Amino acid sequence: MQTDRDQMNKTNRIPNSSPSSEQNRTRPIIITIEHAGLRYLIVNGLGVSRFSSIVQQYEWLNGSQYKSIELVKSDWVATRKSPPSAIDYWGFGAIKLNENFQQYEWLIGSQYNPIELAKSNWVAIRKPPPCAIDSWGLEPILAGPSSIIMSHAVNDVCLENPYRNLVMDAMGVGDAFCNDNVSSPVVAGEIPNPEATKFFNLLKAAEEPLWDGCTKQSKLSACVQLLNMKSNLNLTQNAFNNFIDFTKSCMPNDENLVSNFYDAKKFMRPLGLGYEKYDVCPNYCMLYYGEDAMKINCDFCGSSRYKPRNPTSKGSNKAEKQLRYFPLTPRLQRLFMSPYHAKDMTWHHFHNSDNGVMVHPSDGEAWKEFNRVHLSFASDPRNIRLGLCTDGFCPFDMSSNTYSCWPVIVTVYNLPPWKCMTRPFMFLTMMIPGPKNPGKKLDVFLRPLIDELKNLWSVGVETYDVYRKENFQLRAALMWTISDFPAYGMLSGWSTHGNLSCPYCMEHSKAFRLKNGGKTTFFDCHRRFLPMNHPYRFQSDKFLKGVIEMLPPLPRPSGLEMLNEVSMYTEGHNGGSSYNDKIPGFGVKHNWVKKSIFWELPYWHTNLIRHNLDVMHVEKNVFDNIFYTVMDCPNRSKDNLKARLDIQLYCQKPNLHLQQDMSGRVYKPKGTYCLHKKQQQEVLSWMKELSFPDGYASSISRCVKEAQCKVSGMKSHDCHVFIQRLLPTAFRPYLPRPLWEALTELSVFFRDICSTNLNAQHMELMQMNIIEIICKLERIFPPSFFDSMEHLTIHLPYEAKVGGPVQYRWMYPFERYMFYLKKKVTNKAKVEGSICEAYLIDEITNFASHYFGDDVQTIWNRVPRNDDGGLRSVEYQSNGIENQLFGLAMGPSTSVKCYNGYYVNGFKFHTQRYGRFKKTMNSGVCVKGSCYDDDERDYYGMLKEVVRLKYLGSKCKLFMFKCNWYDTKRGIRVHPSNGLVEIKHTSRLHGNEDFVLAQQCQQVYYTYPPGNKSSEWWTVIKTTARSRYNVDMGEFIEDANNVRSFDVDQSDEISQPSLVLPTQTLDDPNILVESSHYEEIGQHELIQLDINWGNKDDEAEEDGDGEEEEEEEEEEEEDDDDDDEDDCYGGDG
Repeated sequence: MQTDRDQMNKTNRIPNSSPSSEQNRTRPIIITIEHAGLRYLIVNGLGVSRFSSIVQQYEWLNGSQYKSIELVKSDWVATRKSPPSAIDYWGFGAIKLNENFQQYEWLIGSQYNPIELAKSNWVAIRKPPPCAIDSWGLEPILAGPSSIIMSHAVNDVCLENPYRNLVMDAMGVGDAFCNDNVSSPVVAGEIPNPEATKFFNLLKAAEEPLWDGCTKQSKLSACVQLLNMKSNLNLTQNAFNNFIDFTKSCMPNDENLVSNFYDAKKFMRPLGLGYEKYDVCPNYCMLYYGEDAMKINCDFCGSSRYKPRNPTSKGSNKAEKQLRYFPLTPRLQRLFMSPYHAKDMTWHHFHNSDNGVMVHPSDGEAWKEFNRVHLSFASDPRNIRLGLCTDGFCPFDMSSNTYSCWPVIVTVYNLPPWKCMTRPFMFLTMMIPGPKNPGKKLDVFLRPLIDELKNLWSVGVETYDVYRKENFQLRAALMWTISDFPAYGMLSGWSTHGNLSCPYCMEHSKAFRLKNGGKTTFFDCHRRFLPMNHPYRFQSDKFLKGVIEMLPPLPRPSGLEMLNEVSMYTEGHNGGSSYNDKIPGFGVKHNWVKKSIFWELPYWHTNLIRHNLDVMHVEKNVFDNIFYTVMDCPNRSKDNLKARLDIQLYCQKPNLHLQQDMSGRVYKPKGTYCLHKKQQQEVLSWMKELSFPDGYASSISRCVKEAQCKVSGMKSHDCHVFIQRLLPTAFRPYLPRPLWEALTELSVFFRDICSTNLNAQHMELMQMNIIEIICKLERIFPPSFFDSMEHLTIHLPYEAKVGGPVQYRWMYPFERYMFYLKKKVTNKAKVEGSICEAYLIDEITNFASHYFGDDVQTIWNRVPRNDDGGLRSVEYQSNGIENQLFGLAMGPSTSVKCYNGYYVNGFKFHTQRYGRFKKTMNSGVCVKGSCYDDDERDYYGMLKEVVRLKYLGSKCKLFMFKCNWYDTKRGIRVHPSNGLVEIKHTSRLHGNEDFVLAQQCQQVYYTYPPGNKSSEWWTVIKTTARSRYNVDMGEFIEDANNVRSFDVDQSDEISQPSLVLPTQTLDDPNILVESSHYEEIGQHELIQLDINWGNKDDEAEEDGDGEEEEEEEEEEEEDDDDDDEDDCYGGDG
């Protein structure tokens, strides 16, 4: 009997149509309800049946056109009452059963010949042509030359009641009962089980009007829309309850609206996915999970699992700390349950990139190599590729509070660019409790996630694909992790502090500790990456004095080599005191502090990239070193007194040595790479007056303190814009040309590496360029300038080549997401629980909001910041060409209408007159030229008028810009090496062609040189529209109405690097110092430094023991807490 019941249970699943095995064949949709020892079935909308005493047969409880449903030859069929021999095969018509149970004949005319059982799968042979064979729910399993392909459109969602579809999709039932009324079970007085009861209650609520006579809202629709409002507007619980009380007072007495937030959350809980709680040792030694779930004390430190309580008090024990874990598997399954996302989960497979241009991680070498190594995984494009990110943030507004909680976020990479890396597809998988950093014990908390990832890889989970209407075995793989550099060490197990901090150079790093500065420097660690015949290799007086570099470039270790190496050391993911024990040889032979838990994943060593260097933090820290050194900011400049003493020890730059006169006073020669006080004030004044286009960046002027002559509070995106767009202009009037060119080349490198479209052929050129640039900077700045961040830039081109565009591998979207989570903290005594409960509501509303009407604002239909009304989509989908031609033939009206502004191409434009007193600059216009050569061929101007023309005889309206255009010959000059464009704003383009179509225009902004506001020449800076993607137009238009981007960074569309050449201008020994300017060093500073002038010519001694504490250089990378900022991008969240 048990065997028979198991056989019956195998059929209680969503249709599956894989022809390779019997368990994956097409079956009817069956819902099982158990009560009082009896089984009831709802079969594909045909009615309700009860399991009879005869095994494998069901009898209909209600009147039906069918007699019974039986299992015949491993497939369910239903026998009609009249005619008695007719049998229905679900959804394909009535067929007659022959005696041998091996062939059915159609009773009614059909396009199919007899249906037969072929290799354990029912197939039907088409009549025209006879060689085509259809397998139910799939494309043809056998097709001849003239076969007819069976097409399957997207799931035809029932339009009568979208909230019924919401319940069906959320419960994984699909559209089985779209046309049948099954809001309540008819089971002859029997009560369904609790799970089935929840399902039917939600279906009933979807049909139940909010009050008698209400036709627009049901109980379910009103509740889920209220929760959507709370989530989107971040309403407090009191505000939500007060709003419901007011709403109920305006409704009839027989209303069915929920009473408060608690009731709403309880009512909608069946649609959510929930989370699990695991107790944690208060010292982070172990997780009470799996075999350790019943333990009371920690195995390692002996700490109690529970908080002490009064023995006489009632209630259960409360854990000292708890980990909240959101299972990943059901959340991945839900992506295929939604008809709005299921198709896009295979976008990466059908997307084709032309000419080696990478627009998505699937275009990178890491993705392709994974497919080559793991063929079974790559065979089904629905298998999911994941990325993992973690970082800590303080959930309170008080900057002095050291509380830190650590969310772990998993993102899905299968999706197209307009969905990938957006909030609805970034899953919060766990919330690691504070108040302290988990450090090396992070693996303790990752245990449930790693176990689930291992199961998703080796076994998978049966999942229903609503788009293809079939079941399949869903598998998933983790491609890489994303984090800042300190968290890189926590995830990888390779410490990111000390002389061996580089995870690529590893034990072969030549970094050393500065004798006076006391910190690790990577000075002169980059010449070995140059070609063997490069002239810099033989210059023993421009880098470390007396050193000629003859070592070849370092090979990058493979994943298997790293696994073998780390396996020699003690595994560190078991917790306890082993985390605090240094592995022998640490800091000298290796920098391993543990064996990361990620090595347990069977495929982890085959990934070309396992942990990403975060371009966002690398770029910010490089900018900080450059900006504060050039601006000579006290306490932040890398050119301090200790740095000058280190120059004496390590470099042959006598002009930069500290000087002592006959009276014993000490002087510091002014470096030409540092600005004077007046120059600093001019740069700050220029920054104070900067105006950007709307949505381009935050107001950098808020960071400028002119009275104190300093800059503070610049966030990562401010640094991103400054180093890529403003740095060449800011320092050009003041720095010697060779120094300015080196910094400009670095600016161009970051602009190229951050392009949204990368050309794989350019990556090698970028690799050579950045090595050349860093070597130039080593000839300029002191050794203290070169911390780990400057060194890591030489590894960024390799990661871009292998992993694809950096927009999918940097921290910007995750920082914004953590800022969003921070806003969800409503109970500061229970930070983690408050965030997790709010996240559950977000999950429900994000899934449910697809089923709302167009008049309800959701995360999916929110209007972008500078939206032009969907003009681009309408133009490509319009077929009213004849009417437009007729209107054009009639000519335009003689009257026009003028506007002060216009939204087009994702930009907001203002006329110059209207925007002259605004904080933003939206009047710069650029029109692409028709051809390009060695000279710039774009047209630049200022917007004067926005004119609307209306054509007679049609509804056609045309918007045109009237601009003042700058002279393209004598009014534009382009820097030949870095592409810097300048326009002469006093010049004018001759002629009367002032008008241009609005759709042709891109936006630019202009800035004058610092210290010369009256200059005739302005620098041109091009901008990128938000919510725009440079992908195939067919792909874009198909989902044009659903494209909603949260990406607000300013990056070029495509990389265009040019070769950086070595320079001889830096060979001049006097180019780095101003011989006429010296700064006197105070006696108290000399005492603090304890300078011994008798040994000023001693050679440097490297600190080779490497036994420093890991935390002593934690300041190398400053965590700028972007999650704690307001909308610094100028966007709307």
